[in-house]
Formats: sequence, C-alpha cells, structure tokens
Amino acid sequence: MSNTVQTSAPVAFLDGIPRPKVALDGPAVAPGSRLVPAKVARANEGGIIVYIECPTWCTEDHVDEYVANVEDVMHRGDPARAEVASFLNDTTLIYALNARLEADPIAKDTRLRGAHVTVWEDGGPETAELTADMAEELADDLVGLAARLRHLARTVRLANHEVPAERVA
Repeated sequence: MSNTVQTSAPVAFLDGIPRPKVALDGPAVAPGSRLVPAKVARANEGGIIVYIECPTWCTEDHVDEYVANVEDVMHRGDPARAEVASFLNDTTLIYALNARLEADPIAKDTRLRGAHVTVWEDGGPETAELTADMAEELADDLVGLAARLRHLARTVRLANHEVPAERVA
C-alpha cells in the first residue's frame, strides 16, 4: 500500500502523519456543477474575475452579465418560447410565453434558491415560479391545448375549404 498523492502543485506533509489518499489538485465541486468565471464589478470599474460553482444546466455568461457583488449571481438556463401572432397584425406578437430553469442562491425565499422553472409573458409584470410537479402539470395542460388547437385548425380548414400548407406544392 502506497501513501503517495498525485498533485498538480507541491504539497508539504509532516513526517509520521499519513498522507491523504485523494487528489489535492483543486477545489471540490458538487455533482451537477462546475467552476466558471464570473465578473464582479461596479459601474464604470474594471472589476475582477472570480470562480463560482455553477449548475451544469446554467447557460448564463457570468462574465458578460456581471454583478456588483458575487452573492448577486443568478443561474438561468436557455428559455423555451411559444409565440402567438395575429393575421390582423402580422408585425407584432400578441403573446409570447417563456419558460426556463432558474436558481437564486441567496434569495430570501428559500424555495427560490434551488432549481425551479420560471414562466413569464413578454412585457408582463409577473412571473410564475414552478416546482417540478407544477411544471409537469402545466406541460400536460399545454399538450392538451396543442391538441385542441390542431382540432380547431382542421375545423377552420374544412369550414373555409382550405388545403393544409404542407400539401401545397
């Protein structure tokens, strides 16, 4: 049995004290996380780069989206989006529903500290924060809505004697 440790930097050990049997070449990072650079700066200052633990689902660029205090870092995933336009106004979206993963590590409400789904409408003042169960229930409702929308579209085509767009050459 060997008492050797592989490290990327020299580590001093005292004689007579067993050496650890784990690698000592970097900080421990929780499973599902990674170390990423984050910029901490105040307005009109250069700031500093620090390394923070970041969930693997987070796609936020913590250098470009810098914060004044490292505690203010938020974790956000890529948003999913559904857009609703109107044939009466084809230059403006009427509704845009968005959803993404988020976590606010120092939120006052401890439920926001863990990963959760946030849903919002463009321009709307409110967001809805969902647990996994709530997000799955919403997804089921949206699948039902999608099925109903397809039925409505078929009814419109039949009523107006239209051919589906994918069948037009």
